[in-house]
Amino acid sequence: IILLIKGYYGLNVFNIYLDENDALTILYEDLDKTDMFKNTIIYIDEFLGFTNQEYKVFEKLLKKCVELNVSVLTDNLNISSFDSDIFYFNKKYANNLIKIATENSCPISKIELKEIYRFKTDELKFLEKNFNSSNSSYNSKIDNINLFLSNNPYSEIENVGKEIHNLVKKCGYNYNEIGIISEDIEKYSEDLKVIFDKYDIPLFIDEKKELNQNLLIKFIIAILDIFANNWSYESVFNYLKIGLLDISEDEVFALENYCRKWGIKGKKWYLKEFDYEDINEKQQKYEDLRKKITKPLLELKEKISNNKTADQITKELYNFLINNIIFKNLNNKIESYNSIQISDEYNTSYNVLISVLEDIYLIFKDEKMSFETYKNILQVGLNSSKLGIIPATQDQVIFGDTERTRSNKLKIVFVIGINDGYFPKVNKQEGYLNDTDRELLKDVGIELAKSSLECLYEEQFNIYRVLTTSEEKLYLSYCSSEKDGTSIRPSILIKKIKRIFPGLNETSDIINKNYSITNKKATFEEALTVYKNYLDGEEISEKWKDILIYFSKYENKKFTRAVSGVNYTNKAEKINSKNIEKLYGNYLKTSVSRLEAYRRCPFSFHLKYGLKLKKREDLKLEVIDTGSFMHEVIDLFFKYIDNNELNVKEIDDTQIFEIVSKIINSLLETSRYYIFSSSAKYRLLTRRLKKIVYESICYIVYSLKYSDYNIFGNEIEFSNTGKLKTIKLETDGKKVEITGKIDRLDVARLDDKQYVRIIDYKSSSKNLDLNQVELGLQIQLITYLDAVCEQTDLEASGVLYMGLIDNIVKNAKNMTEEEIEKTIRNNFRMKGLILADISVIKMMDNKLSIGQSDIVPVYITKDGKISEKKSSVISKEKFEDLKKEVKQIIRDISKEILIGKIDIEPYNYNQKTGCDYCEYKSICLFGDVSIRDINVPFVSHL
Repeated sequence: IILLIKGYYGLNVFNIYLDENDALTILYEDLDKTDMFKNTIIYIDEFLGFTNQEYKVFEKLLKKCVELNVSVLTDNLNISSFDSDIFYFNKKYANNLIKIATENSCPISKIELKEIYRFKTDELKFLEKNFNSSNSSYNSKIDNINLFLSNNPYSEIENVGKEIHNLVKKCGYNYNEIGIISEDIEKYSEDLKVIFDKYDIPLFIDEKKELNQNLLIKFIIAILDIFANNWSYESVFNYLKIGLLDISEDEVFALENYCRKWGIKGKKWYLKEFDYEDINEKQQKYEDLRKKITKPLLELKEKISNNKTADQITKELYNFLINNIIFKNLNNKIESYNSIQISDEYNTSYNVLISVLEDIYLIFKDEKMSFETYKNILQVGLNSSKLGIIPATQDQVIFGDTERTRSNKLKIVFVIGINDGYFPKVNKQEGYLNDTDRELLKDVGIELAKSSLECLYEEQFNIYRVLTTSEEKLYLSYCSSEKDGTSIRPSILIKKIKRIFPGLNETSDIINKNYSITNKKATFEEALTVYKNYLDGEEISEKWKDILIYFSKYENKKFTRAVSGVNYTNKAEKINSKNIEKLYGNYLKTSVSRLEAYRRCPFSFHLKYGLKLKKREDLKLEVIDTGSFMHEVIDLFFKYIDNNELNVKEIDDTQIFEIVSKIINSLLETSRYYIFSSSAKYRLLTRRLKKIVYESICYIVYSLKYSDYNIFGNEIEFSNTGKLKTIKLETDGKKVEITGKIDRLDVARLDDKQYVRIIDYKSSSKNLDLNQVELGLQIQLITYLDAVCEQTDLEASGVLYMGLIDNIVKNAKNMTEEEIEKTIRNNFRMKGLILADISVIKMMDNKLSIGQSDIVPVYITKDGKISEKKSSVISKEKFEDLKKEVKQIIRDISKEILIGKIDIEPYNYNQKTGCDYCEYKSICLFGDVSIRDINVPFVSHL
């Protein structure tokens, strides 16, 4: 297998590509051609091992130099086994060098440094000497090793910040004499930046940055993503939000909202103009932005598509950056940061990017490839070219990991994150060849990189080196839980340290947090936490009382604002009269549905209808969309009947189907209902919706055929110029005008009286609940009925909901067609309240003699009477009482709105609350137990 791989590699790869290990082979071959190392003295320090190629280079150097000095960290040169000796790999490395020197007849002089000069404290000397011992313990007083158990990683870094502040300000240490070491830099780096900024501690993170986060590189990747992913929503807005185009942030965000609303992605960017809304200034602005964005990208793609090779893509990408002044925009952005370090980083990363592009150009040349392939190759090149950073100043705390960070001049070292799985680090990946494969190859003389088990034991040496880096003090810390609250165990190293130092005092912030006075910024935050705990019943010391009084006196504005946050009660303040006038004026114009919304929750009403806050619209089919669509189809159906002078009680199901299909097809061609045909998923839903509308209208016609009621009007609005006038009331001297729309109003004549019923179409099954009427949650139909009766000479006969539902008949296989049809009609039966008058009821269902009506919610007994238990009926007197009650509810609600009452009081009825479907839960935070109930003034109680 090895020979086959070697043969394939040699034939197909060696003459085309060059990997990083080939550079060592070339160096080895070319060392004979140079005198650069002749008569030199060479020093090799802090290496922990060499590869086979490096050993060969070492051998060549040995023959050329005058003197070669190698330092190795170990206790002796006697090799035992890697699982019992932390210096095993160092000893192996040293013995390999000795062997090479012996084979080349090179004299060897061994110097053993026994005296240790680094450690200035007894504890650290003892730790170094007994780290690998199993039975030694330090029994003297421990002052220079500290152990801390934190609640989470954030509080762990908070403790480190406090300790460093005290070490520098009180003990006289410099920042550059302090180091922090962790096995996971990424886990702690962001918290370190935030917390150290709070404590004014200069920090240098010793890491190599990923180039993929560079703006210019992200911009190029975004361009390739657009082409590779066919102008997906994510790729286009990644490209725009980088900020290197001459498009403002406001324009990008406004365009994003527009694209989300209309589902713009893919070909819609370049094959269709943005004409989804009525022509206006905003619509034209979006269209102009579309052209500005797509034109240069389409030109770039056209230039590349004719010859999609690596060199062509590379050249055109670079020309695109030049032609669209991207470099100039990037420089302006860098200058705005006003940071020399950031500027240097971008200059370096630019050079790396150009180098990677040149490599792609030279290596792949005229090889054809897709945009996706080119992007992957570019990312591989960038991933292997990480950006090293030089410290901006000398006096900084250094933060690094166990492998990369090297410093022999640290007086204080903090080792953080000593938890199981992190310290020592667990490497579960064996690579393409597993540990067994590596052992087999080693047996035949081919030694590869270390196995996962060997790496685990090598990690013990790294831990030893970290713990013996400090000269004077060592701080160790670990966490009880992750940031998300997940519990984590301490590392076995904690147990080992406690065994070596049985008298070690462990501190923690899990039960009681230590609040300390450091610098002004950090102490201010601590003071607020102390104050919050005090409000929750904890005692406060005189020292912290003085601190709080100091901030309230000398930082009054900032402190008052902060205390108001600590003292936040989640209570909505009443709106003052001046702002009420701005919102509503003295003449409240509203609708019944809005008044119902107020009773569901006054605060939600204020946000939605007062402040007019609304969530960002997405191209998503909501219940309200289907409901509006069905309402309009029904309205247009009856208009079609009237315009064509058809008798609705005489048309059959076939005619209904033809009329409904014609109306729906016409509506779907309008931009208003674009969503219904915007995707295959919604087109499928639309076909189902057509079926529901058709069946619903068939039942509406059926209910009219067997009724003496006739339609007086559909979609009747209350307005100053319409059939029905707006509803006008007065409360506390302020006028209230209520508008609305009745879905359907039916009229029937009995003797010398005319009766009216109000029918409301709902896209789900709904009934009228008198308890909800009293709560003000269902007052719409009663209000409309009252207004109609007041403005006409009609008598009230009913308020009904008709559900426009998808009828699913269970056990249909075992039923006859007649039984199925009967079940469907019963499902469509209207719900609500009707007048308890047998003559009126029989006008609503003129085929009803006894039993349950399949049109209205009434049951007639055998003796021809109304069954009150099985019917939803109401007397004329009760109807009048209901109308009066609802009118008073409207006055009460209007009064509360006009006095500015916006309390967070969602209704709670029958296991349902106003929060169930509320869009504003994240604003009001109703039910958050962490929020205080009472606002306590600061000065009065401290």
